[in-house]
Amino acid sequence: MKKIKEIAVMQAEAELSLGERALKIGNDGKARVCARRACSFVIFYWLQNHPEFDFGKTAISLLENIRDLNSFPENVNLAAKRLTTKVNMQFDTGYKENPIDDARIIINYFLS
Repeated sequence: MKKIKEIAVMQAEAELSLGERALKIGNDGKARVCARRACSFVIFYWLQNHPEFDFGKTAISLLENIRDLNSFPENVNLAAKRLTTKVNMQFDTGYKENPIDDARIIINYFLS
């Protein structure tokens, strides 16, 4: 199981790195996609030990379920909410938080 965890963390870190680069060049949409994917690697790992949860098979469905369940800490719910909020016509979510920071909140929770 330790090897699987290490792989999930490596995959998540690779996505976060891509997301950070996307933010630096102003591609916020790609950064959000990378942040969601990074979360999904770690959440899928966590779900292997928590089969009582059925969060779906996509990064969005995982985060939507986390967003909506009160069994997770508020900061995790809020980070998931920001990562799942749809953009408006100006490609804005209305949040100023960094999606990579939100992903790290979620990742750290599911790794602890």
